Amino acid sequence: MHLLNVYYRDRFDKQRQKTMDFRKDSRFKEIVPFEHKVWLSSPTMHGDEQRFVDEAIRTNWVSTIGANINTIERELAQYIGCQHAVALSSGTAALHLATKLAAERLYGRAKPNEGTLAGKRVFCSDMTFDASVNPVAYEGGEAVFVDTERDTWNMDPVALEKAFEQYPDVKLIVLAHLYGTPGKMAEIKRIADAHGALIVEDAAESLGAKYKLDGKWVETGAFGDYSCISFIVFTERTEDERAKTVTYGQETGQIAHENCAFCPYTGFRDEQNWLSLAA
Repeated sequence: MHLLNVYYRDRFDKQRQKTMDFRKDSRFKEIVPFEHKVWLSSPTMHGDEQRFVDEAIRTNWVSTIGANINTIERELAQYIGCQHAVALSSGTAALHLATKLAAERLYGRAKPNEGTLAGKRVFCSDMTFDASVNPVAYEGGEAVFVDTERDTWNMDPVALEKAFEQYPDVKLIVLAHLYGTPGKMAEIKRIADAHGALIVEDAAESLGAKYKLDGKWVETGAFGDYSCISFIVFTERTEDERAKTVTYGQETGQIAHENCAFCPYTGFRDEQNWLSLAA
């Protein structure tokens, strides 16, 4: 195994050197590299961040549980406006568990060697990171992409209505708020309710964004039956690679923590609304 790793590493290094040779090509002679690296998001590991890391090590709570995890779960649930939040390992994990548990709620537990969405279609945003949609495939379902509207670059309610005309049996919608801009949730929720469909809300890029619903500003992450937010580098905070889910049900919140213990991801479950947070 070690020799194999060295072989592939050497091949990668050679390929990378070839790739960098483009600067010797006369066609690209005017390209001048930056003097310093341009960070997409520069991490900050000082102040409170460093204090919390030191505290976790000092108190021997470098784990998926502990006082810091409990605190961020509680504070995020309060901030979003939900009753419970459960920390996960990543936004991808959150979306997978959200999709899986929404499917369980709709169709029941999966048979052995089958996904919870086996043979089912799911309406999905067509402009998003692939983690929004991959869980549909993981669970054996078929993603039906709903077109994007030009105002927000999010799921088009008009296209969603037309999608239901074509596939009236669909009962699950996975939508994302792209680049921090909320989708048109009033129309989308109205359509979902009319067709008895659940919503998995991918709010990974929109922590802190609000949408006015029925005259009241509501945080993204509070619109879905299952919702996910993230702390990745595209968002506003420096955290460890972590995600969260929030729910409105005490029993569901307990099931969520149980899933955290027994899944490769940190999991969650809810009968009504969840929020998942990821780093």
